Amino acid sequence: MRAVILAAGKGTRLGGASGGLPKILLDIGGATLLERHFRSLAEIGLAPEMVTVVGGWCGEQVRASLPAGCTFLSNPEYESTGSLASFMLCNDSTNLIVIEGDLIWDPAVCMAAIGRPGDVVVPFDSDAMSEGALKVKVSGYGHVELSRDIPEMEASGEALGIFLIREKALPHLREAGWRLLTMSGKRAGFDEVVAALAQERVLEIRSVDVTGIPWEGIDTETDLMRARREFQHSDEDGISGPRMDWWFEDRIRKWAYFIEKHASPMAAANILKGMRDLFPCAGLPAIADWFRSAVLEMEEHLDAETRLRILTCVSCEFPGWRIEQFREMFRNGTSVAEIVRLMNADRATYGPTELRGNVIETIKAPFDREGLKTASTDADRRSFACHCPFAKAMTGPVPESFCNCGLGRDRMLWEGILGVPVEVRLLESVMQGGERCRFEITIPPDLLEGGPERKPPLSQDSPH
Repeated sequence: MRAVILAAGKGTRLGGASGGLPKILLDIGGATLLERHFRSLAEIGLAPEMVTVVGGWCGEQVRASLPAGCTFLSNPEYESTGSLASFMLCNDSTNLIVIEGDLIWDPAVCMAAIGRPGDVVVPFDSDAMSEGALKVKVSGYGHVELSRDIPEMEASGEALGIFLIREKALPHLREAGWRLLTMSGKRAGFDEVVAALAQERVLEIRSVDVTGIPWEGIDTETDLMRARREFQHSDEDGISGPRMDWWFEDRIRKWAYFIEKHASPMAAANILKGMRDLFPCAGLPAIADWFRSAVLEMEEHLDAETRLRILTCVSCEFPGWRIEQFREMFRNGTSVAEIVRLMNADRATYGPTELRGNVIETIKAPFDREGLKTASTDADRRSFACHCPFAKAMTGPVPESFCNCGLGRDRMLWEGILGVPVEVRLLESVMQGGERCRFEITIPPDLLEGGPERKPPLSQDSPH
C-alpha cells in the first residue's frame, strides 16, 4: 500500500490568510499540514518511502519540506487543472490511499477504510454537510451514490476527501480519469472520477461512516481559524488535537474478550496488565508494545494450542462480501479446486494458493508489492511485506506467537466458505525471518467437491 497526497493548488479561497504559503505548509498548532499528514500515515504503517506528494504552486518550497525518501511530483499546469490531473501523474500499481492535501485527519479514518471491503472505499461524516462538498448517499448495502447535487435531506453525509483505492480499481479509475479530463478541460477534481465510477457501477464502491473521528478540511479562512482552535496543542506522538482511535480500542477490547474467555483468571490478569492505561487511546506505538507484552505473557502462561485459539480469533476481518461470493458458489457445487483457481486469478486480493489433497497452502499477498521488489534491507523487506501496523510499530522483536494472528483471516475465509471448522497452521513468517508469510489450511476431505448449503461454523472458537 502507498499514499498519494494531492497538494498542487493555490488555495485562492483562503485569500490573505495563507500568508503567501501553499495550504499544505500552513501551521496548525505547531505543525504544518504536511507534517500532520506524515504523522498520521506513519501511524498506519506508511513510511515516507511509501508516499508520493504532488505539488504545483510553490512546488520547490513543498519539495524542500518533505521528509527523506518521499517521492515528489510536480504538476506544471496547476493553475489550469484540478486535483484529478495531479493524480494522473502518478503511476502506482498497488493499493492506494489518496488524500486531498488541505485535510487534517486522524489515523482512525484510514484504519476504518482499510478494514472495509470494496474496490474503492469512501469515508464520510454524517455530521458534516458543507456547501459544495461531495456528498455520500448510502442506498442499502451494495450501492453508494456520490455527488455534490444530492439534496441535504437525502445525503448520508459528506465525503472527507480521503479515498482508499485498491489495486483492482486502478486501471478503471485511470481510464475514467482520462475520459473526464477530456470532457472537463482538465478542471476535474479527483473526487469527481470516484463519483463517476460509482455511477457506472463497474466496481464495488463502498463507504464507511467515520462520524466522531477528528478531521478538518481547510478551504476558507473560517476553516483555518476553526482548525487552529480545535487542533491547537501539538504532541510528539501522532496527530495533534483530539483523538478518538476507536479502531485501536476495538482491537484491544477484542483481545481482552478472547483472552478472558480462554485463559484462567490468573493468567488473563497477567496477560492483560497495563491494558487500562491505554484508554483513552495512547497511540499506535504504545498499543503495539502492549500487544507485544501481552503475547510474551501468553507464551509464558498458556500452551501453544490455547495461544493459537486466541490469536486466530483476534485478527482483522476478511471482507464479508468476498466470503459470501465463494460460499454461494460452493453451495451450488463449485469445487474447492475451482475456488482456489479463482483466487489465484485475483492476485490483487489473494496471494498464491495451492491445493494438495485436502490441504491448502497460501502465501499472503505483500502489503506493498512494488516496495518489496526494491527493498534492500531486511527491515525494509519486513515493512513492505507485513500488513500488521502493530507488528511494524513494536520497539522490540515480534514474539513468535504473534504472527498466528494473521492466520485468523484465512480461517475466517475458509470456515465462511465451507460452513465447518478448519485447522490452520503458520508455516513461515516474514517477521520471524522467513522469505514470506505462508499458511496452511486443512479442510475435511469430504468437502472438496462442493456441496449443499451448510450452517455457519458453530464452534465457540471460530473467529469474529
